Amino acid sequence: APRRSRSSLSAPLGTGKTNGNARSGVSPGNRLDWRRRSKSFQGMALFRDTERLLSSISEPEFVRGALVSPDLLAILGVRPVRGPGFSADQTETANEVSISDSLWRRIFSADPRIVGRSVTFDHGKSVTVVGVMPPEFRFPDSAEFWLPSEVFGARIGPRQRGERYRQAVARLRSGTSLRAAQAEMTVLAAQLAREYPAVNAGWDVSIVPLNEVTVESSRQGLLVAACAIGCCLLLVWVNLSVLLFVKGTLRLRDWATRSVLGATRWQQGRQVLAESLLLASVAGAASVLAAHWFLAGLIAAMPANT
Repeated sequence: APRRSRSSLSAPLGTGKTNGNARSGVSPGNRLDWRRRSKSFQGMALFRDTERLLSSISEPEFVRGALVSPDLLAILGVRPVRGPGFSADQTETANEVSISDSLWRRIFSADPRIVGRSVTFDHGKSVTVVGVMPPEFRFPDSAEFWLPSEVFGARIGPRQRGERYRQAVARLRSGTSLRAAQAEMTVLAAQLAREYPAVNAGWDVSIVPLNEVTVESSRQGLLVAACAIGCCLLLVWVNLSVLLFVKGTLRLRDWATRSVLGATRWQQGRQVLAESLLLASVAGAASVLAAHWFLAGLIAAMPANT
């Protein structure tokens, strides 16, 4: 599937100046005004994590997914490998769904006729499968379906302006810098604070590269993994040190006997050196192999389009 550059993707985040919140989500109402008034972005979409019961299969199963504004996948620059994807007029009625490659294979046995099939979430109304996404696409997190949400539509009330539990992703226009976009969004935030003081007073907007947000969300897990690996390496080093010390102590009598028989220090040291080099080679090869497996797993766990 053809893709667009990731370098122009950013995440607009609400920043509370007066309420102490360092970062927050984005309200649907503010996103609509940002999209209408901003000249820095090609598009701006909302999404939030969800979990739904896929109830139209023989054994219903809870599946992680995302409620999205219909233009999310287009802004990310990802197209389905099967099916046309969301229709252009998919605005406020969630009657279409795109599914992940893993869900297609696990639940629907890689049915080649999956596009156009109706499925039901939470025993509600049926939605039509309009696309199967590429195998490596997992945004956000481990989502396995993408369902357009009616709350991201054009009919916005005061409540939708104050609800900041959605996340936003935007694509910068060609030639627009992140600094220029930030300056424009600061001005727009001030305008919306004057127009809707009850919900926007004291709120600013921070534009952050999407890669940076992804790394930050994974930082705690990476730190835990790094600490665990460090502890394992320390234990291995201590065990090897004790083993070599004990082995050297036991061989003192052997070395003394060889010295009496005329063996030089170089001859005795050569054997120790050979054993140490062999041990270091085996440990180095095992470390490289373990690092390769760990890195492969880490890359596989990261969202592919961030």
